[in-house]
Amino acid sequence: MMKKQAFHTYQLQEYPDNSTAKGGFYMIRLRDLIRQIKTIDQPHAHSFHLLLYLWKGSGTHTIDGQTYCVTPPQLYFLTPGQVHGWSLTDDTEGYLLFFEAAFFQARYPKRLFDYTFFRADRTTSLLTLSADARRVPTLFDWAYQAFILPHTQHTEVFASLLHLLLEQVSDLYDQANPTCQLNRSSLVNRFVELLDTQFIHQKTCASYAGQLGISPNYLNHCCRQQMGKTASQLIYDRLLAEIGRLLLNTDLPIKAVSYAVGFSDSAYFSRFVHKHTGQTPQQFRQQADNR
Repeated sequence: MMKKQAFHTYQLQEYPDNSTAKGGFYMIRLRDLIRQIKTIDQPHAHSFHLLLYLWKGSGTHTIDGQTYCVTPPQLYFLTPGQVHGWSLTDDTEGYLLFFEAAFFQARYPKRLFDYTFFRADRTTSLLTLSADARRVPTLFDWAYQAFILPHTQHTEVFASLLHLLLEQVSDLYDQANPTCQLNRSSLVNRFVELLDTQFIHQKTCASYAGQLGISPNYLNHCCRQQMGKTASQLIYDRLLAEIGRLLLNTDLPIKAVSYAVGFSDSAYFSRFVHKHTGQTPQQFRQQADNR
């Protein structure tokens, strides 16, 4: 069996011709990225949000252990920390659009976490584009032209096109996935934001409720009402997603994985995984290797 290497987490500044990346956004054609970074098809993560638009080709694209068949035109959504890799035919064509949350939130401070396709509780990372989605390819083309042909308002033009693109795609995604549409309150949105950045060190409902100035019972009630799960269950789901990424994509010892997700006691970590998955960490890894 080939030894798995720990997956790399890319920062924007690592990409070719990255002068614009310092501003919090970046865009490149898929074929150019593959040519310039030879190992980019291997499992890796990102510290930023990502849109992958494919309009030609075939193959597979795997995100956090879930493999999708590439049948363009398709759009994939990834959030910071997700692990993905692909096996694509040589004729595959597409765009990759990257942006940091701070770049978007500086202009649209309350919108990013409203997009269903960027929520941790979304059911799929894929949107297959229908013939009615003609504006999406056009907006990607415009964004790419704005990126490669800088002018005095380069950043603001790109930000505006990104906003238009996300708004257009949001409608299409919610139409294709009606069960994902949730009218979440600002309180629950704030909890989800905190969870995504603090889950390794904050593992109790009470810790988040304290930051939000409410009781744990009320936070659990709001989450259950609006997301179908209690806050405690969402905390466990976020932890288990990260544990799965590390077990699936690295050869780190179980003890090292437990430390990486904030467990100081590896025996307690193993009990936690078994309680919530029905498998020990070793069994989870072995099952994944045997697929």
